Amino acid sequence: MEVSNKEICHILFFHCLKGKNTLKAIKNFCIIYRIDTLSFRIAQ
Repeated sequence: MEVSNKEICHILFFHCLKGKNTLKAIKNFCIIYRIDTLSFRIAQ
C-alpha cells in the first residue's frame, strides 16, 4: 500500500492528539502498513 508523507503526518498527528507516544505511533503504523523504512527521524 502506497502512503504519502502527508497521510503519514495526519496519522501521526491523530495518534499524538489521542495522547499516544510518537514512537509507539510509528511502531503501530509500521505494523499496520507493513512499512520498514519509516524511522523516528522521518516522523519528526
